[in-house]
Parts: sequence; structure tokens; C-alpha cells
Amino acid sequence: MKLRAILVPVSALIAFTVFATVPDTVVRDLLLGNGLPARIKSKKKIARWDQIDQVLNQVIVPKAEGLPEKIKAALPAGALGDLFSEKIELRNRLASNGILFSELFQMDDDSFLPLTNSVLKLAPESSLEGLPVFSRSGESLGTFAGKTRYERSGGLYSSRSYTLITFQYKAQNGEFRSAGNNNLLDNFLVRWKDVKDRPALDLAFLVSP
Repeated sequence: MKLRAILVPVSALIAFTVFATVPDTVVRDLLLGNGLPARIKSKKKIARWDQIDQVLNQVIVPKAEGLPEKIKAALPAGALGDLFSEKIELRNRLASNGILFSELFQMDDDSFLPLTNSVLKLAPESSLEGLPVFSRSGESLGTFAGKTRYERSGGLYSSRSYTLITFQYKAQNGEFRSAGNNNLLDNFLVRWKDVKDRPALDLAFLVSP
């Protein structure tokens, strides 16, 4: 039985290669630039949580609004597949954008990054899994063991509720402990040198399942 050679036009191969790499470039172009990475000040080697959250909430989050539509507009028609696969492809692209912590923040290698609610909301769980977690005093508490969600009421004067992202860690004795359901500022830290070269943003939530 003879196998027939399948001839694919060179132009088609080039187009496929370009389309396969363009989406990641589009996401990076839309989110990075304009002063990033931002220089973060630290106090006693702990990066200022307010500056970290400012970068995430006032720079990244506004740029991320309407990001799926912006990606589609920047790509040739059909580059993301048909209507059935488009959502899946967009979610995959947004989850695996490859933007690193070091591309958002600039700080000294001996600094600590605070695990604020905003950091936890946007960071891929896999980027933090297993990292040593420290207290403000520098005590090693254990290792990061997954994110959790907590619904909080708006209080007496508001019927709206909101979601806080917290986490649990595995203590030295093997017990799993919760970081709590309060607003996390700089109560829990990871070493900057441990996390700086890991992906910082999982934006798949911008596309509904």
C-alpha cells in the first residue's frame, strides 16, 4: 500500500505558525508596557503590599477589561477556531499567557512578596504550590497548599456580597492551616527569588466556561 504525500502550501504553513504564536504576543502587548515592571519599595525586606495591589488593580485589571474581545479583534478571522472551540481556545490562551512576576514587579532578590488577596486572585495556583510561606517576622510557617474562596457580606448598609481569595498552607507538623478569611495584606509572604520567574497571571476567568 502506497502512502500519498500530503502537500501543504508553504503559505499555509507560515500562516499557521504565525497564528499559533500571535495570541500570546497579543496578550503581552495588551497588558505589559507603560512602566512595567514597576519598582516596588520594601520595608524590612517586605515589599509594600499597597504598591503590589496598585499595580494589579489599577494597571493590570483595567487593561484586562474586555481582553477576550480585544484578542479576537487583533487576530485574523478563524484564528481561534469555530464558535464551539473559541471559548476553550481563549481560556487556554488567557491561562497560559506566560507573563512572569518579574515582568510586573521589580524588587531585590532578598525581598519577600506579600500574598495579598489580589495576588492570590490573579496568580495561577501552580505558581505558588509548594512554595515556603513565611510570617512577617520571617518565621517559616510551612508550604503553600492551594487557594480557597470565601464569600463575604457587604455588611449592614449593603446587600452586595464579594469574594475574597485566601489560601491554606501545610505546616511543619503536616497539618493544613487556613490563612483566614480576612483581607490579606502582608501577613503571609513568599520569597521573591522563589516566585519571580513563575507565571503571575491566570486570566481564564475572563471567559465564562
